[in-house]
Amino acid sequence: MLLIPLLAVFPALHNVYFAFQPFENVGWVLMAGCLLLAAYRRGNKECGLLLIPLMCVPLSTLLDQAAGPFPRFTELVMGLHVRGVGISPSYIALLLLLGGLLAVILMRFIRISRDEEIAAAELEAARTVQQLLIPPSSPATPGFLVESVYLPARQVGGDFFLILPAPDPTADLSLLAVIGDVSGKGLQAAMVVSTIIGGLRMQISRRPAEVLARLNRALTGNVSGFATCCAILLHSDGRAILANAGNPSPYCDGEEVPTLPGLPLGIAPEITYDETTFTLASGSRLSFVSDGVVEATSFPNKELFGFDRTRAISTQSAAAIAEMACAFGIGAPQADDITVLTIIRE
Repeated sequence: MLLIPLLAVFPALHNVYFAFQPFENVGWVLMAGCLLLAAYRRGNKECGLLLIPLMCVPLSTLLDQAAGPFPRFTELVMGLHVRGVGISPSYIALLLLLGGLLAVILMRFIRISRDEEIAAAELEAARTVQQLLIPPSSPATPGFLVESVYLPARQVGGDFFLILPAPDPTADLSLLAVIGDVSGKGLQAAMVVSTIIGGLRMQISRRPAEVLARLNRALTGNVSGFATCCAILLHSDGRAILANAGNPSPYCDGEEVPTLPGLPLGIAPEITYDETTFTLASGSRLSFVSDGVVEATSFPNKELFGFDRTRAISTQSAAAIAEMACAFGIGAPQADDITVLTIIRE
C-alpha cells in the first residue's frame, strides 16, 4: 500500500534533488569546516590552516554555477590564465586545499618531533634523579652483607628499594630495608618513586608498621595509583620485624617467610599494618624480589617464571637471581622492572 504514494512522490523528490545537486558539495564542505573549527578550538592549531582553503570550495562552486548564465563572470573574478588556458575556481580551491594539507602535515611533523625531544629530555632528567635516589651500591651496613640489583624495563622504573643503617652505629647496629613497586610505568611512576624515597629518608620511626603507615598517609590522595611495599627492621642479634603492604613475601634460606596481609599504599589513609617477628640466624640469607622476577615470561610459549622457580633460586646471590630471571625471558621484551635485594646476617 505504501508503494503507490512513494511512486507518486518520487518525481517531485527527483526534481528537488537535481535542483540542489550543484550545492551538494557545499554542505559537506561546511560540515567539514565546522569539524575543523571545533578541533582548532580544542587546541589542534594545525586544523586552522585548512579552514581558509576549505571555504574556497563552496565559493568556487558558486562561481562555477554563476559562469552558466554569465560566461565571462568566472574569468573576471579570478582573472588567472596559464599559457592562455583559464583556470576555474574549482582548480584553485583544490590547489589551496592540497597546499593546506601539506602545510598541516609539515607542522604536525615539526610539533611531534619537538614534543618527542621534550619527552626524551624529561625522561633523561627523571632517570638521572632516580639514579641519585637509588644508588647502584648500598651504604655500609655493619653486621650485614647487602647485595642489590635493579633492572628497569624502561629508561625509568617503578621499583624502588632503600637501605637505612642506624643513625648511630656505635649505639645500634640495626638495619632498615624497604623494597616496593609502584603501579604504572614511565615518568609518572618514576615521580611517585621519588616521592616515596624522599619520604623514607625523612622517616623518624624505624618500626616497619609505622614506616608503612606514614608512607600510606603521604601517598593517599596525593599521587595517582598505588604502591606495594615491604619493610623489615633487622637487629644485630638476629631479631627481625617485618611488615608488608601487598608486596611479594621475602624468602629466608629458600623458604617463604609468612607475612600478614596488608593493603597497598595509597588506597585509604587510615590503614594500619601488622608486624611479623622472627629470628634471622647467623649466616642466613633473606631474599626480596619484585614481581618482575616472578612474572618474567619465556618466549615463545609465554610461560611465567613463577613462585616455585623464584623460591628455588632464592638462596642465590642477587645478581644470580636477576640473571636467571632475565635469561628465562630471553626473546621476549622485559615487561616489568626486576629488583632483587639480598641480606645476609654475618
